[in-house]
Amino acid sequence: MSALALPLPSATPASASRPAEEPVTRRLARRFGHGHPAARLVRAVLALACLAAALVLLGFLYFKSTSADPTVRAEVESALRAIRQDDTDWSAEVLRTKLGIAEDYDAIVALDRGVRARIARLATHPAAADPAFRTSLGALDGAFRHKAERSDRFKSHNSILRNSLRYLPTAAAEARAALSGVAGNTAREADALLAHALTESLKYAVVADESHRAGMQEAIERLQARTAALPAGDARDAAGVFLVHAHTVLRFKRDEEALLAAVTQAPTVRNLDLAIKTFESGAAFAASAADFWRTLLALYCGALLALAAAFAWRLRGSYVALNRANSALSAANDGLEARVLERTRELEAALKSLKESESQLVQSEKMSSLGQMVAGVAHEINTPLAYVRSNLEVLAERAGVSAAIAAHAAELVTRLAHPDREPEALNACFQTLARLTQSSSADGTADELGRLAHDGLHGIAQISDIVTNLKNFSRLDLSKTTWFDVRDGLDSTLVIARNVVKSHHVVKEFTEVPKIECSPSQLNQVFLNLITNAAQALPAAGGILTLRTRAEGKEVRIEVSDNGKGIAPEHLPRIFDPFFTTKPVGEGTGLGLSIAYKIVNAHGGRIAVDSTPGCGTTFSVFLPAQGLQRKAAARRPSRVAAAPSQRTAAAPIPREAPASLLA
Repeated sequence: MSALALPLPSATPASASRPAEEPVTRRLARRFGHGHPAARLVRAVLALACLAAALVLLGFLYFKSTSADPTVRAEVESALRAIRQDDTDWSAEVLRTKLGIAEDYDAIVALDRGVRARIARLATHPAAADPAFRTSLGALDGAFRHKAERSDRFKSHNSILRNSLRYLPTAAAEARAALSGVAGNTAREADALLAHALTESLKYAVVADESHRAGMQEAIERLQARTAALPAGDARDAAGVFLVHAHTVLRFKRDEEALLAAVTQAPTVRNLDLAIKTFESGAAFAASAADFWRTLLALYCGALLALAAAFAWRLRGSYVALNRANSALSAANDGLEARVLERTRELEAALKSLKESESQLVQSEKMSSLGQMVAGVAHEINTPLAYVRSNLEVLAERAGVSAAIAAHAAELVTRLAHPDREPEALNACFQTLARLTQSSSADGTADELGRLAHDGLHGIAQISDIVTNLKNFSRLDLSKTTWFDVRDGLDSTLVIARNVVKSHHVVKEFTEVPKIECSPSQLNQVFLNLITNAAQALPAAGGILTLRTRAEGKEVRIEVSDNGKGIAPEHLPRIFDPFFTTKPVGEGTGLGLSIAYKIVNAHGGRIAVDSTPGCGTTFSVFLPAQGLQRKAAARRPSRVAAAPSQRTAAAPIPREAPASLLA
């Protein structure tokens, strides 16, 4: 490969008579030989410099030819179309709110935020480098801010109008009820004018034209004049409340229409069209420039390909020799890979079998624990179920009185709405309804129904809590990890083990601890095994079970203590061995503590045992606060310092235990 020739400055005046300067590499080769390190170094440096210059030029041409990326245009056009659709939906949502179809303003707020977010993204988009497009985006943002401001005012007016329209019939009913107790023609005339004003107000709320507005205003003025003639009292005050809301509807309905027109006629569409035209003009210019640079890039690439073809002939011989060496090496690697693959398959099969065995072992212990407690759980469910049934029976008896009150109330409303209502019939219906209502109030029916419903819901919640804890406890989601508060796990486990510990006094000494990343289902299994063992070791009377949590450095410590009979010293070294138990045959599997040890060890933690025969036992579980840690090998539980009167033992590593339940 020939290197570029660089002229050296003449050393003496005699050198000026040379016809041409000698290349550096040739002079070095003539002086030191072609194989000299100095000549090779110069050739390598010059080759690298030429390659770097070629790559820089190629990168420059490529960058210029791809500056008009079609995806950029597609992204901007998609964003502008989305803004147009959001603008249309915005106006439609305002109309739906005005017509009462939309119950709230969440859709308007969401559309406002969506449009502003899209405009903000466009402002940081590469297309915003065009000053004209950036200016059009600013105008578009200003138009939408104007529309948002009008929308906010519309929402406030619409909210006030809605509240007044909702309360208007109620205020009218209260005012007419108060007027019914006032004698005289003035009260009767005010009652008739009140009904007429309510009708005109509702008409104007539906059809907001000037004729209905004039009718409503006239009705309000006549009612206001008649109300002023009423004697001071509840009737006059109730009519005044109705008039306040009627005036609110009259004033805010016109303002709402004006604001609605301002929102729908905001200049967003005009500014959006301007932004689209500006972007398309800039994109067309960028596309034409990119075509020019693509032509130059194609010519340059052709030149590079021709140069590469020339070098390829010189490298062909080297590649042939290299391929022969690679073939020999590949043959050797194939044999090695086959052996490695075979060994890997064997290890994977063994690991899969081991995981399945561990999963079945954990689930078997879970089902064994649940089987021992199923009778107690059934009793716990039956107790709230019984008083829920009793409450429902009482509710069924009381439902008749409520139904009678509702029926007479409906009849009274029907007679009041009838144009030819008879005072005698209305009075009789009102007296019957009042008698039923007073009887219900005197008996405390409403309060009693509320209490019964509350008690029933409490019972159902208790049943749901028990069933949920049973379902969560029996799941096989061993690989699922999440951030977990061990205090929640202890509370949940106490619900499951309620039948076992209900005859003992349970003390919870929980302090604030950080959450840990773990498998909650597995830790609940550990807590259940420790709590069950502690409860079984307690005496029939005076048993105290204590649960403690606290943070110690980078660990979370959970303690399960009892004042039971303790563990014999000769049994301490074996308590974590699989199938070891001191219970009679048929009462224990000997897997509880072994599984608890494996689960804690798989979480990167440890278990310490502190026991004194005749005084009690404390199991301490230490878990890393920073999260789940899978270990390559099992770790021994640590010893806990004990008083001279106590005996403390550290559990040995189970001889048949795998390194991890979660690997």
